[in-house]
Amino acid sequence: MPFTDDPEQQKHRPVVIIGWSTQDPRTDDRVVLVVPITSFGEVPAPRRGDIEIPNWQACGLEKRSWVRARRLWGASPEAIDRRKGCTGNLWPETLVDVISEFSQLFAG
Repeated sequence: MPFTDDPEQQKHRPVVIIGWSTQDPRTDDRVVLVVPITSFGEVPAPRRGDIEIPNWQACGLEKRSWVRARRLWGASPEAIDRRKGCTGNLWPETLVDVISEFSQLFAG
């Protein structure tokens, strides 16, 4: 994920995969839509568009965490780290909350 203040720098960060393009996989148009996960450090400070992950431990996360739904990002499929132990599943209810937040944040 690129840093907000300097997009040229990147950080290895957990993400929620929202979807992917169905463009021809032989072209550069392939995109995976992701949103970052954050823990906010010691003092949680969620804002509008941040959805708490109730099952954060089952998702393989080390700290209480939130999905930052307002930061939708398109990534190259090659940028997604698929190493064993790097994946987890959100509860379906949490994913519904994330999608609902998208509709509120990005609706015209």
